[in-house]
Amino acid sequence: MTEAVSPVSLAEARDASARGRLLELWRRYRRNRTSVVGLALLLVVVLAALLAGAIAPYDPYASFPSDALLPPSAKYWLGTDDIGRDIFSRIIFGSRVSLYVGLVSMTIAGFYGVVLGMVSGFYGRLADGIIMRLMDSLQAFPAILLAIFILAVLGPSLQNTVLAIGVIYIPAFARITRANVLSIKQKEYVEAARALGARDLRIMIRTILPNCSSPLIVQASLGFAYAVLVEAALSFLGLGVQPPEPSWGSMLGAGRGLISIAPWFATFPGIAIFLTVLALNFIGDGLREALDPHMSQIG
Repeated sequence: MTEAVSPVSLAEARDASARGRLLELWRRYRRNRTSVVGLALLLVVVLAALLAGAIAPYDPYASFPSDALLPPSAKYWLGTDDIGRDIFSRIIFGSRVSLYVGLVSMTIAGFYGVVLGMVSGFYGRLADGIIMRLMDSLQAFPAILLAIFILAVLGPSLQNTVLAIGVIYIPAFARITRANVLSIKQKEYVEAARALGARDLRIMIRTILPNCSSPLIVQASLGFAYAVLVEAALSFLGLGVQPPEPSWGSMLGAGRGLISIAPWFATFPGIAIFLTVLALNFIGDGLREALDPHMSQIG
């Protein structure tokens, strides 16, 4: 007689298989040296955000008017702004804003984009027509102008900035999901699941979604970089995060008029934006190659 396989051994086998897939993914990812550099840079930003209270030497909101526009020194590592606030401390705390906006806005865009794309691709016909025309309408506007319009209606704030960025990025996730669903729903294993009596919702979540997750992960990582950049642009224009909340974009905007006499005021927040966006783009490229072995072979 054959011995019954215990649930524990099956769980262990699944865990071992998952660990094996993750190790293989990491092995392919680290082949791209720039993606490893990007991951290291992002880890620095994440640690700075998590440990901001311990790392920042000054309160980011505290101003010392007598120390206004001081250049970088041993006391103020990156100098001070026009009302005497420590730029280094504000950049450290500003990383929290950028990561929060990127994470939450991509969560919003990913959730609604995947749901709309899944319904559109799976059911087709009327649902597909209505949803895709809605996505076309959103994409007809330049992204930054649509974000400005949303913030003009709702009012400038951190939460509204997150919502605006999330809305403008929904079509990207919806189109990627729809394209993959149209291809995957014709596969034999989907027909087998339907023949076994699986409901549509179960087929979409358990069968189709895992098989189109790779491009969505890449899209999320690249979209994260885009969200950080858009938040900085909106804050630069005064429509995003409002003072005195530390934001790289608003710091850059406040320092642009003083660039000739206090170049450090705008330079260091700009460098923070540049390095974070660059790191996220490197990570996105590395994930794309790691999740698509054919692409890495072509490269």
